[in-house]
Amino acid sequence: MLRFSSPTQPEPVARFLTVLTSYVDSPLVSGQTYVYRVQALGSGSLRSDVSQFVSATVPLDSRPPAVPGVLSGRLSGDTTIRLTWVAPKTDEGGGPLSGLASYRVYRAEGTGSAGFLVLATVDSTRVSYDDVGLKSATTYIYRVSALDAQLNESGFSSSVSQTTGSTGSISAPTNVAASVQNDPDLGTIVRVTWTAPAGITLFRVDRQVAGSSSNSSFETVVPSQSGTVYNDTNIVSGRTYIYRVLSLQGSQSSTPSELKVVAVP
Repeated sequence: MLRFSSPTQPEPVARFLTVLTSYVDSPLVSGQTYVYRVQALGSGSLRSDVSQFVSATVPLDSRPPAVPGVLSGRLSGDTTIRLTWVAPKTDEGGGPLSGLASYRVYRAEGTGSAGFLVLATVDSTRVSYDDVGLKSATTYIYRVSALDAQLNESGFSSSVSQTTGSTGSISAPTNVAASVQNDPDLGTIVRVTWTAPAGITLFRVDRQVAGSSSNSSFETVVPSQSGTVYNDTNIVSGRTYIYRVLSLQGSQSSTPSELKVVAVP
C-alpha cells in the first residue's frame, strides 16, 4: 500500500505492508485528502505494476468533546480563586475522543446565573485556572467547556460559585487527600486527611455522591471535629464520592477546600 499527497507526486510519502486485501490507515487529519495505490509483492523480489490512484477525504470532525467533569473552586488567596476540573475522556455521546484542544472558562459576578462571559481560554494540557485580582467579599460563578481543534464546543460543566475573602477571613484547609483503605478494625473506609491553617483546630467535612448537578447537594457528614483525619465508614461499593473540608472558628466557617474525588471499588 502506497500513500501519496497527490496523484502528481512521483514518490509515496508512506508505505504499508499487509497480507490482507484491506488496510486501515490511521491516524489521519480531518479535512485532508489522501491518495493511494496498491502493489503486490511476491517471492524473489517480484513486484506487480502499481494500481490506479484512488483518493479519500477525511470528513471534518463535527463531534464536540464531552463536558468537563467535577468543576471545583477554592480560594488560593483573598482575591484569587483557583478552578480545577476533570478532562473529558470521550466525545459527546460517549464515542472515542476525536480531539481536545482547549477549554473555555466562563464567569459571572453575583449570585445569579445570568451574565456569563468568556473569561479565559486554557490549553488542553491544563485542568486548572487561577482567576486573580478579584474584588474582595464578592461572589463569582464559573463554568467550563471543552473544545477540539475544529472549535466544536462541548456543553457547559455544572456551575460552581466561590466568594472572595476579606480582611480577617478564615483560611480553608489545604493539602486535602482522600483514599480507599482497608482498616483492620473498621473494614473498607475512605480516609480523608488535610492540613490545618495556623490557629485552626476545628473542622467540618462535607460529602457529595458523584453525579449530582451542583454543590448544593453536598451533605455535612461531620459538623465539627478536631484533628485532621476523618474515616468515612458509611460508603457503598461501586460509588464515587467527593469530599471537601471547612475550617471552623467560633460562629464562622471558611470557604470550602479543594474537592477530592475517590471511587470505592
